[in-house]
Amino acid sequence: MWKKNLCHVVIAVAFFTTAISAAEDDPAEQLRQKQSLISSINLLNGLHLSGEQVQALLDVNLKAGAMRQEYFAANAERIAQATRLYEELLDSFSQDRPAPEETERFAQQIKHELEDSERAYNERLAELGDEIEGKLTDGQLKIISEFKPCLIPPRDLREPSRAGQASTGSMGVRVLEEYRKIMHRAAEIEKNMQATGTSRRKYPGRFPNTRSYNHNPKSAARERFTERFFSRYFEILEHLNGELEPKEMSAERKRVLAIFDRAAGMSEEDFSLNADELGAGLTRKIEDYEAEFKEAIEILAGRRGQPGRTAHFLVRADLIPVLEARVAQYSDVR
Repeated sequence: MWKKNLCHVVIAVAFFTTAISAAEDDPAEQLRQKQSLISSINLLNGLHLSGEQVQALLDVNLKAGAMRQEYFAANAERIAQATRLYEELLDSFSQDRPAPEETERFAQQIKHELEDSERAYNERLAELGDEIEGKLTDGQLKIISEFKPCLIPPRDLREPSRAGQASTGSMGVRVLEEYRKIMHRAAEIEKNMQATGTSRRKYPGRFPNTRSYNHNPKSAARERFTERFFSRYFEILEHLNGELEPKEMSAERKRVLAIFDRAAGMSEEDFSLNADELGAGLTRKIEDYEAEFKEAIEILAGRRGQPGRTAHFLVRADLIPVLEARVAQYSDVR
């Protein structure tokens, strides 16, 4: 029990202290931060934002900066208490004896408090990401969804025309991209099982350890993803059109599953050429409900309540000077 609580405290304290001290004390961390900033700037350049968009992104980052200050100020005393507790636990454990019960109780208490604070912070950060996305075009959102961190920007990220390419089925495309990733992972696991002659293994991650999954990963992954998709899809569809007859629901399920299967079976090149058409077909009956559909995507990807790609790449304190310099270059801002 006492060893488990030590782990809880170490992890919780590390989350709050690393962001403050790691970059200052660790040259390797400083290098990683610089590489990460370069990558974010590469994305920023590839989006070809308008003056108004740059100002909006700066405003969001300033909000995030204030939020970070508030966040750490609110938790400073708690972190200090946890640090002192950590020293007490180290003293006890170095002598191979359990910590006092009072110390263990406090370890549990501070663990939950820090987790709650972290969760609230992430939710607010996710909201800031949503605020940015509301200012971007479909084409820009697509660039973010496809962006891979890079030190040197690829040629296609430098082409201004890409930022203006709206995707008619953007929400549907994102669902299909998520589905393709999951099916690719399941296929790799199934291939490994066949190569090693393994019929039952326990795999971590987003797939459940069920009998069907361990014997047929692709089939189980398909069923799990599509069933979660349909639970939200039919909810929206019935909200729009009223209760569906079983026959109608069966026909629509068959139509949508065909799109999923077609997308999963395509090569990267073919999917890239046909993604907009497939995505539009997937969402054409609920095209006015993109906000609800976005929530469904986050649930399917296990990211609800967590900062998404936009916040991850574009909400960061070290990006503020870059944005301030760019705002000054635009005469049409405010």
